[in-house]
Amino acid sequence: MIDHQDDPIGRAIKKAMDDGKFDNLPGAGKPFPEEDNPFEDPANWAANRVLKASGFSLPWIEERKDIEESIVMARASLIRSWLYHQDRPAGDVKEARWRKTLKTFRDRMGEANKLILAYNLKVPMPELHLFSVDTEAEIKRVMES
Repeated sequence: MIDHQDDPIGRAIKKAMDDGKFDNLPGAGKPFPEEDNPFEDPANWAANRVLKASGFSLPWIEERKDIEESIVMARASLIRSWLYHQDRPAGDVKEARWRKTLKTFRDRMGEANKLILAYNLKVPMPELHLFSVDTEAEIKRVMES
């Protein structure tokens, strides 16, 4: 337990807690709203709220959203193509179409991985880095499902 005897702020908080000032606060017992970032620098909190309220965001945050969206779209396309591929009769056309799908997916993931490398150089903390996509593992996972 923290000793608040030498800490005037701690004593004030403890007194307020004892007096019930923190009871029945709005949102008590609920998780913080998604937009609250526990890793955010408190010094930037107000500026970030003003920017967000005005419809602005940090460029690297928007870039991350775009990268993640492109990966999700490519995965969905691969899954749809695999399901289509499985329902078709065997033949050269079927195999040619699947090879083309795989090439397209590999190209898209190659581009996404380049964007991820560039993104990782821009973000302020290593904890925010994205991992590169293991393209072959993604293909294997889809084909085994």
